[in-house]
Amino acid sequence: MTFDEALELGSRGVRVCRPGFGEEFCLVQEGRIVRGGFMGEASLARMRFWEPSAEDRQAPDWRRFRRELPDEWEGCDMPTAGQTGRPDAGTAR
Repeated sequence: MTFDEALELGSRGVRVCRPGFGEEFCLVQEGRIVRGGFMGEASLARMRFWEPSAEDRQAPDWRRFRRELPDEWEGCDMPTAGQTGRPDAGTAR
C-alpha cells in the first residue's frame, strides 16, 4: 500500500509498517505520526514522534503490522515468587 493509504489506516488505530522497520510500527495519534515497538511480550509499547523520510513517503511497500509473539507457552515453566520450581504433585512429566 502507499504512504497515504498507510496514513489513513494509522489514523484509525491500525498499526502499519514497512519491511525495514523490523519490530517497529507507526500510528497516528493526535494528528502526529508516532513510531515505536512493543516492550517484550507485554502490551506496553515504547513510542516516539516520528517524521517520515522522503523514501518512506514514496515507498509502495507499506503494510499492516503483524506482531509475532513466541509460543504462547514460552516461559510457563518458570517459577514465580514463592514457588519452588517443582511441578505440582498431580502434574505428569
